[in-house]
Amino acid sequence: MGPGDDTTKYSGITFVGIDVDDDNELNLDGSEYAACPTGLRFPHIAQGAEDPVLGTGSTVTARLTLVPCTQNFEDRFIPRVSVSVTSYNEVEAFTSGQFEFDCWFDSELDAVSLGNPDLFASTVGAFKQSILTPSPVCVGGDRNGLPCNPQNPNCPNGGSCTGVVGILGVLETTHNSGAAVSRSAQTLHSSGDDAPGAVITTVAN
Repeated sequence: MGPGDDTTKYSGITFVGIDVDDDNELNLDGSEYAACPTGLRFPHIAQGAEDPVLGTGSTVTARLTLVPCTQNFEDRFIPRVSVSVTSYNEVEAFTSGQFEFDCWFDSELDAVSLGNPDLFASTVGAFKQSILTPSPVCVGGDRNGLPCNPQNPNCPNGGSCTGVVGILGVLETTHNSGAAVSRSAQTLHSSGDDAPGAVITTVAN
């Protein structure tokens, strides 16, 4: 760490071991380890809003980091994840959108506006609640592991749109008073059902 550098700490994300074996696959399936969540929910101050405590001249911004629970480090398989967003303001009016990422997602919330500047911002009040839900993925066929739509599956050559991708995430929030800056981070709350098929394949020793 050099002068002027800073760090942000957040709680670790843990999975309970149930019946763990000694192979190189960590099955987050509810049998070997607890299953990975299929959705995430987080309350936050609207992106760019005034800090309710610091008052006039202050701003609050946040950065979102996501990873899918299914990873294959041995074969270097890069999963493609499509995420639907629904974000509610203080009067429960909502906006929605969708974005995709490969392997790892890291972005300021206002850069994920998806053509809708009010997706994570707000014109009513300072507080919002946002829900992230991954789309299903193809199982088998030519598009194995890629996002699909159950109404129009597009999983050719024997594939089916039945796969479930779990995701994990962290939100880092920056409070700027104009004279000082502070940061805090939180792991995102689970939402929706568990994803029983998530597998992390590690590199063999």
